[in-house]
Amino acid sequence: MKKITLLLLLINSITYAVWSSFAHVTPDTEKEYELSIAFTSVKNKKNTYCVKLNAIDYDQKHAWLITATKELSPKEQNFRNFIWNTATNRKEKLTKNELYPKGKKDNLYYEIEISSNKICSSFIYIDFPSITFDGGYYYSIDLKSYLLKFEENNNLKNKEYIAGVILPTSNGHYVPYSSDGKATSGWTPTEKQIIKAQLIILKYIEKSNKVIYNNINKYRCQYFGIIVNGKKRIYCNFFWLTAFRKNWQTKPVIVDDGGNHYFQLEYDVETEKCLNFLTNCNG
Repeated sequence: MKKITLLLLLINSITYAVWSSFAHVTPDTEKEYELSIAFTSVKNKKNTYCVKLNAIDYDQKHAWLITATKELSPKEQNFRNFIWNTATNRKEKLTKNELYPKGKKDNLYYEIEISSNKICSSFIYIDFPSITFDGGYYYSIDLKSYLLKFEENNNLKNKEYIAGVILPTSNGHYVPYSSDGKATSGWTPTEKQIIKAQLIILKYIEKSNKVIYNNINKYRCQYFGIIVNGKKRIYCNFFWLTAFRKNWQTKPVIVDDGGNHYFQLEYDVETEKCLNFLTNCNG
């Protein structure tokens, strides 16, 4: 009898290992997991958004709003051990609030409102509430990715982004000058890639230099695609438009001083992080 019990446990464990898969859900992957998530702004509530989705397999799986103390990579968004109270050595502090579905039995859905200052480190997580030897997907819905997509679509529609120009790296000397000379070659970003990058760049500048951020509409930018350690980056060369008007749409703007009127940074396309922020010296 003991042998049969052990055999059944082993079979269940193998089934669980094979069929249970973690799904990192973004606007680009939701169709792959047969999900449809509505992300909209809330009227009369500034910087507040509404997220709505079907209550997936609610008879078995539950949902939680997970909030971290920092932004998390897709791999770090696997919260199963945290939900099942089997977590070990997680560096970041997490909080969870269970979500309860609304609607009728045959049309249950989750709906939350969340502010923009919390959304980048918050996730809707869907899973079995306790250890279960069952298969299927368990999901982490990356709310930051939905915010970026929402803002990107609005910016494309309204053309509300920092005016600038994409220059081929062959037009100037930015490959050797950027990343402390570590850039080895160039590439040409698309307008869509620039708009997506700007959303993150603006948030980064807001935290890094309030003076620049409060005057950002007075700047123009030249964008160059560079390759550093095999990774694509966008080198951003910002300058005060009234200080430099000639030929900036065709030739790199290179100035030795000028303080906050001139600054540069790099955007890593893969990690969506800003690097090497630098303002010019005061002349």
